[in-house]
Amino acid sequence: KADRSKLLDHCKKNNIEAVFHYIPLHSSAMGKRLCTDLLNLPQTEDLASRIVRLPLFYGITEEEQISVCSVVNNYFTSK
Repeated sequence: KADRSKLLDHCKKNNIEAVFHYIPLHSSAMGKRLCTDLLNLPQTEDLASRIVRLPLFYGITEEEQISVCSVVNNYFTSK
């Protein structure tokens, strides 16, 4: 989770709009309301806490894709 935050900061410093916004269904307000049994899904919660959404949209250019990949790769190789 700490690594996710550091990666998001690194992306932001390099003008890459990466975000975190995934909440597992069972943890959402609706999920808690519909599922009265308490669910223990540690793998789901672990993975959800580490997901990063990188820029992906119809008009993204090859140059922009290379830039995103380069920034992410730079983060992990400089650790």
